[in-house]
Amino acid sequence: MVAAAGFQKMSPSRKVAGAATSKPAELPSRNLLSTVFVRNLPPACTRFDLAEWFGDAGPVRKCSVVRKDAPEEDGAAATDGRASRREATYGFVRFAAEEDATHAAVAMDGREVSRAGETQKYRLAVER
Repeated sequence: MVAAAGFQKMSPSRKVAGAATSKPAELPSRNLLSTVFVRNLPPACTRFDLAEWFGDAGPVRKCSVVRKDAPEEDGAAATDGRASRREATYGFVRFAAEEDATHAAVAMDGREVSRAGETQKYRLAVER
């Protein structure tokens, strides 16, 4: 074996067993630890609504809202023969600190909210 500039090439017999196949345990990212998942959002909810509702729990870094068509739970058909659908809305709120996310999950789970100018209330389901 030829060593180049102070480096020694390892022969296959000198490799550490399992070194090439095992990966170090990955820890969740800081962003994941400081994020809460929110279900049962109003269909017209915006990221600004989320920031307003969750702002009392601590500094909010980022909010996002996801809208997805979902089939009606009762399986009822629409009048034109197509399957009826409703919009499922959920979101994510990322806080500056993990403690704030924990506090928000406890404080906001089950809380009723409504958007400005709307009378319909929605009971939030918040998870970590």
